[in-house]
Amino acid sequence: ERLGQRYTFEVLARHDGRPTPELALRFGLKRGERIAHLVTLHRADDQPHVLEERVIHLATVPGAADEDFTETPPGDWLLQHSLWSQAEHAISAVPAEPDDAALLDIAPGEACLLIERRTWNHEAPVTAVRLLYPGSRHRFVGRFGRARVLLVHQQSAIQVQRQGTLAVGLLRQQHALDVCVLNQAHLGGAGVLAALAR
Repeated sequence: ERLGQRYTFEVLARHDGRPTPELALRFGLKRGERIAHLVTLHRADDQPHVLEERVIHLATVPGAADEDFTETPPGDWLLQHSLWSQAEHAISAVPAEPDDAALLDIAPGEACLLIERRTWNHEAPVTAVRLLYPGSRHRFVGRFGRARVLLVHQQSAIQVQRQGTLAVGLLRQQHALDVCVLNQAHLGGAGVLAALAR
C-alpha cells in the first residue's frame, strides 16, 4: 500500500505445537518450545511480493494461539499485541529453492534477498521470521547523515587550538559520539528495512 499497490496476504500453512527437527534447526529453537509456525505469502497488485516464514513463541505471546490471522497479517498483529526490547537483523543474498520459487512466481535459483529478524522482550524470545524477496523486484534504500559527527570534529579542532589540556577529554567525547551516531545510523537503516519488510 505504501507503494501505491493493492496489498493482499494469504496464510498458506500453520502449525501450533513443538517444532519439527528441521524447523528447530532453521530457527534455532528448542524442541520443547511451544510455537506457532506460519507461512504467509504477501502480494502487491496480485503479484507475489514477499514470502514470510515465521515462528511466534507462545510462552511469550499466548494470544497468538487464538488468532487466525485472516484479517491482520502476523507481523502487524504482533506490533499491536506484543512488546519487544531487542531486535536482530541479518540480510543475505540466496538462490530461490524450487518450492519457494513456485510460490513467488520466479525461476528456481533466481537471486533473492533474505531478511532474517528475531525479537526478544528482555530475555524472552518473541518471534523469528524469514522474509524472502525476489531480487529483481526490490530495491532497499537507507539514508542517514553524519552532521553531528562533523560538528564534533569542528569543536575538537577549536578546543585543541585554544587549550591543549582539554584536547584529550574532548577527543574521547568525540569518539563516543562518533560511535553513538554511527550506531544510530545503522539502527535507522535497519528500521527502514524493518518497515519495508514487515
